[in-house]
Amino acid sequence: TYVIKQLKASLNKMSGLNYENLCLQICKDIETKQHLYPLLLQYIFEQSLLQHTYSKYYAELVNILHNKFNDLDLINKNIDLSYQTITKPVLQDSSEYSNLCSKNKQIDQLIGHSIFVSELEMKGIIKNKIDVSIQSILEQMNLELSEDELYKCVLCLHNIFKVIYNDTPIPPEYIDSLTSIKD
Repeated sequence: TYVIKQLKASLNKMSGLNYENLCLQICKDIETKQHLYPLLLQYIFEQSLLQHTYSKYYAELVNILHNKFNDLDLINKNIDLSYQTITKPVLQDSSEYSNLCSKNKQIDQLIGHSIFVSELEMKGIIKNKIDVSIQSILEQMNLELSEDELYKCVLCLHNIFKVIYNDTPIPPEYIDSLTSIKD
């Protein structure tokens, strides 16, 4: 349990200034406790949903770990499980406020998931996953959303497109979908 606490603490400390050292430390810590790799991967995915800003660093850690453990099935399983958890229908509560909170949490997690998956795909760890995330966001945008929710979705797409396409044009099918939503 001490190693698990250390791994979680290291993930919580990760930033642009220290991620390289923390990645090395995490790899060193897990080297003798390889049975903890699936749990560590699960924690990384959970963190990526909560801390969008650090997705790039979490993806780098997954890349290093993937080079060490080479278990693509486990990564894909975590991606799918994460997505299913986010998109499963939320039971409607009697409180409007509670329903609003649940909806906002779902959108925030979808944003985190999408950004993280795009980072993993850009690193070549996974393939053909980001399109599913983009389509899901576009579907969310077709629902009746508040301005804040639409803003989050647009921000998410912006971040994904920035990661995936950088300075190259966005594919026409995405432009067409966004244009129809705007209209």
